[in-house]
Amino acid sequence: ISLPKMHKQRNLQTLMLALMTLGSSMYGMFLPIFFLNNGVSFTRIIYYFIALCLGGAFSSIVSNFFTHKYGIKFFIVLRGIVEPVLVLIARFYPILKYPVELYGFVFGFVAFAYWISMDAITVKFTDNKARGSQQSFIYGAMWLSVIIAPFIGGLIIKNFSYPVLFFSSLVLILSGGIISLFMDMDMKINKKFNFFPKLNSKLTKHMVLIFIRGFGFPYIGWLFTLIVYEFVKDEFIVGTFGLILGILSLIATFASGKLVDKVNRKWLMSIMFFGMSLSFVILGLGFNSSILYVLMCLAHFFHQFISVPLNTIFFNEIEKLDIVTLVSERMMAFSLGGAISLFFMLILDYKTIFLILGPLTLTALFYTKEL
Repeated sequence: ISLPKMHKQRNLQTLMLALMTLGSSMYGMFLPIFFLNNGVSFTRIIYYFIALCLGGAFSSIVSNFFTHKYGIKFFIVLRGIVEPVLVLIARFYPILKYPVELYGFVFGFVAFAYWISMDAITVKFTDNKARGSQQSFIYGAMWLSVIIAPFIGGLIIKNFSYPVLFFSSLVLILSGGIISLFMDMDMKINKKFNFFPKLNSKLTKHMVLIFIRGFGFPYIGWLFTLIVYEFVKDEFIVGTFGLILGILSLIATFASGKLVDKVNRKWLMSIMFFGMSLSFVILGLGFNSSILYVLMCLAHFFHQFISVPLNTIFFNEIEKLDIVTLVSERMMAFSLGGAISLFFMLILDYKTIFLILGPLTLTALFYTKEL
C-alpha cells in the first residue's frame, strides 16, 4: 500500500470508528440498566453478557469464511447495517419481551466480528516502526467518543427518554457504516474456519495473554458501571463515571502509544499487568470502602494501557502471515476468556471474584517475558 493511500484509509478508519463508537457507547452502557428497569433479573443480565461473549467466539469461528467470500470490510459494513436494527429492537424490549440472551449473542457476533476486521485492517494501515503511535491516533478518536458518549447518553435519558437515546445512537452508527463503504482493502485468507486458537506455536504466548486480558474485560468493560448503578440508581451519575473512564482510556491510549515505540515492551507490559493485578486484589479487599471508585478507575486505566503494546507486539509478528486467521483466533481467546470469567458472577460475590482476578492476572508476567 502506498503511503498516501495508507494515510487516507487510516483517516477513514478513524472517522468511521469514532462515529460508530459514539453511537454505540451512548446506548451500550445503559442497555443493561434499561433491561433491569424493564423487569430483567440481574442473573439474566449476566447470561446476556455470557451470550455476548459466546457470540464473539462464534464470529471468530466463521470470520474467515465470510471475509474470504465478501471481503475484509464485510463485518464493518455488517455492523453499520445490523446494529441500527439492534438499537431499534432494544428500544422495543418493553413491548416485545424477547430473550435478552439471544439479543446478546447476536450483538456479540456483530461487535466482535467488527473488531476482527478492524484489527486486521489496522495491521495493514500501520507501519511497524511507528505502529504504537499510529494506533494511539486511531484509537484516540474512539476514546474521545467514549468520553463524551456516556455523558451525552445520561443527559438525554435524564432530560428526554430512552427512545430519543436509541434514535440518536442509530443515526451515528449508520453514518459510520456509510463511511466504511469508502474504505478500500483486500486481504488474503488461507483458512476457511477457526476452531481453536493456536496453542502450539510461537504465538501461544499472545493467545494466553489476550485470554488473561479477556478474563478481566467483562468486569472492567461492563460490570463496573453496573456496580456504580447499584449504589446510586442514577443514569446521569453512571454516565459521568463513564466519562471519567473514557478520559483515563484516552490518556492510557496516547501514553502507551508513545512509549511502546520507544521503551522496552516486555518491561512496559509487565508493569501494566502487575498494576492491574494489584488493583484487582485491593479492590477485593476494600470493596465496600470509599476508595472503590478510585480502584475501579485504576484497574480500568491499566487494562486500557495494555491494549496498544499488546496489539503492537502481536501485529508486528503477524504482518507477513495469515493476518485474518490469526486475528480471529486471538479474538476467540479474548471472548472465551470473558465468557468463562462471567460464570463466576453466578456463584461468587464481587469481593471473591476480584481476589481471584488479581492472582490470575499476575500469571501474565510469565508470558510477557517471552515476548
